[in-house]
Formats: sequence, structure tokens, C-alpha cells
Amino acid sequence: MTPELKLNPELDVAALAREFAIDGKIRVRDLLTLESADALARCLETETEYSIAAVDGNSKPVILPGSEINWASPAIRVAVERGRSGFSFLYKSNPMYGNYLVGKNPEHTLHAATAFINSAPFLDFIRTLTGCSDVTRADAQAARYEPGCYLTSHTDRVPGERRRAAYVLGLTRRWHPDWGGLLLFTDMQGQVTDAYAPGFNTLDVFRTPRPHSVTPVTPFASGVRQSITGWARAAEDAED
Repeated sequence: MTPELKLNPELDVAALAREFAIDGKIRVRDLLTLESADALARCLETETEYSIAAVDGNSKPVILPGSEINWASPAIRVAVERGRSGFSFLYKSNPMYGNYLVGKNPEHTLHAATAFINSAPFLDFIRTLTGCSDVTRADAQAARYEPGCYLTSHTDRVPGERRRAAYVLGLTRRWHPDWGGLLLFTDMQGQVTDAYAPGFNTLDVFRTPRPHSVTPVTPFASGVRQSITGWARAAEDAED
């Protein structure tokens, strides 16, 4: 049965917006009702099909065949090598928003999650939180970081994409910072300014463009970093 997803009714949106305005980023705790967060976490843990998201030698995104990361694969080695000198990433992904647009698996929990992320209550929350009144939609993907997965530093600046803010809906039940997978913020000189460890029922939101990365998950991590992530975007006729 597809769950009904709801925001936590006890959220103080005005106070959260004031906190966001200080530095253009925030971690919102207890975003959803516990029932909603548990349903989404279970979906990512046991009900979601993933592909491997990586980059080619020119840092262009590619989807690799198979669901398990083969570290001896030439394509994986290219992505890792690219990380030495340019933008690179490697993790497991499910294209929630793309599937939603074509009506794939409409009974799936991820379909309901994408609809919720684009519902009036969630978008109103994002608009109030960020002050970006022209946000009209939010895309989404499910992201699973296992040992060795990473996302190198970038700003999310892509001309024409009208990205107002990035978000990470954390659905990782148990994590230790030693396991890596930190959402890392840096200044323009590459110095670390802040970091968020993977969380459960948390929403990390920050204005774009902004330098950030996800540190590699360590070989001894006894869990996976799982989340739903994407960007809140303005309408197509809005200024970039």
C-alpha cells in the first residue's frame, strides 16, 4: 500500500527560515512524521532498484550497467581516476523524477515520494524556508552511497537549470562520522566551513551555487548512506 507522506506538523517554519537566512543553508531535523520517514527509509532499503551513476573521462554523467560496483571495471576506474584532477562521482542512483514524469511504477513508494516533493505543502515549505518565491518544482533521485562511493567538490551551477536550492532528504538510520559520507561545505579557497553527517528524517537545504562535496564512504562503514536528493527549481521562464 502506498504510504501517505506528511510534513511534521510541529515544524516552526518561520524560525527555520530565520536560521537559513544567516548563511544560506540549514539542517532541518524531524522533517516528516515518523511514519512517513520510516516508510521512505524502508523503500530505499528493500524496495528500490538502483543503477550505478558515475562520470566518464570528461566528467560527463554516465549510467553504468549492473547494480553492483565492480572496482576492476574500466569504466569505474575511469571515474575514480577522473576524481584525481576534475569533477567526479560514483554512487548508486534511482531516477525518481524521470520515472515519475513517464508514469513508471505509479504504485511505487518513490512515485508517491516524488509527488509529495512536488506537492503544495512541500514546495510552500521550501519557498518560505529559502525565500525563493519563484520555486515551482523539485526534481529528485534516490542516492545510495556504499563503501568507496563519493562526490567531489562542485557548486551545482549549471546555466539554464534555474536551480534555486539543493536539498538532501536524509534517510540513513544509523551512522558514525568515521564512516565518511559527510556533506562537506567549503569556501572559495577550498577550506572546510561546515559538514553534515548522514542523518535520519533530516532535510539539508542550501542555496546554489555553493561549493560542496560528499566525502568517500570508508571501507569499514557498517551501513550505507541513503537519501533522496535534488534541486528546487524556478519556472522555465524565470531568470537563471
